[in-house]
Amino acid sequence: MQLALAHPKYGYYKSKEPFGAEGDFTTAPEISQMFGELIGMWCADIWHKMGTPQDIELVEIGPGRGTLMKDFLRATRKIPGFHESISISMVETSDRLSEIQHQAINHLHPRVKWFTEISKIPNKPVIIVANELFDALPVRQYIKQDDKWHEKQVGLNQNGELDFMLLKSSTTHEKKHEHTKNGSVIEVCTTAMSIIETLSQKIKQYGGAALIIDYGYNEPEYKNTLLAIGNHKQCNLLENIGEVDISAHVDFAMLKNFAEHFGMTAYGPTFQGEFLQKIGIDIRTETLLNNATEKQQKDIKTARDRLIGNNKDQMGELFKVLALTNTEIKPEGF
Repeated sequence: MQLALAHPKYGYYKSKEPFGAEGDFTTAPEISQMFGELIGMWCADIWHKMGTPQDIELVEIGPGRGTLMKDFLRATRKIPGFHESISISMVETSDRLSEIQHQAINHLHPRVKWFTEISKIPNKPVIIVANELFDALPVRQYIKQDDKWHEKQVGLNQNGELDFMLLKSSTTHEKKHEHTKNGSVIEVCTTAMSIIETLSQKIKQYGGAALIIDYGYNEPEYKNTLLAIGNHKQCNLLENIGEVDISAHVDFAMLKNFAEHFGMTAYGPTFQGEFLQKIGIDIRTETLLNNATEKQQKDIKTARDRLIGNNKDQMGELFKVLALTNTEIKPEGF
């Protein structure tokens, strides 16, 4: 998964245009400007609750095409002192996407820098946004078969083709998940744990908050969520490697538990739809509708419904929101 997405030459994010109608999937910032605007106002509120520090780092990890940050900066430019106090760090591993982000936002703020590693962001108070980051991190899969746990790995079959294979696994899963049935699947993302540890230590030492938005589950579902998407359709994981997106649902319970282990106060996870409604999407929708043509009004309402729809397969419920803070900050939306 790591190779398929991030290989320097052949990786999906290095060579393809994944986002938007022309890409393989559509993210919330690409659906509506309201998403980035509301995230911007949420971060500005955190800044106020921190006591309006005059030198704070605003970090976006995995910024896509820079759409969220573009809307963020436009929506918050009139908040007294906010733009003067923030410097922006964009954490991106793809040179191609970094250039697209540069074109989108560099003219909107005088202090924007790009980093390829989270550990390189400046050591000072920080507000971090990660939208659809964790679903793209590689997972290890463990499957229960014949009352034993096996790790699902990729190898070559008798025809010399890539195929999935099961190897007996000596892991800690036996006791923790002994009640599960044969066929149950556990997905473990060690990279996510490492990122949470880094973010938590940064916030604990310098102060601030992190906002994590992604599709996932609150409790283990014991099923395979690993899938490949090409042209907005599910496809074979082992075909067209580097040509399609690969992702897995995020284990929010694990993220929360790990963050709390490192001293964070965690809020959520809550549904994206509930979160956006609590921080003002309905008010923002009405404002936009008042200045829109009939066709624009229809598009605005459709976009709002996509972001907050509460059926299980819609973004409002499928996507979860988790906030991490040091103890004196209580974020909105939870």
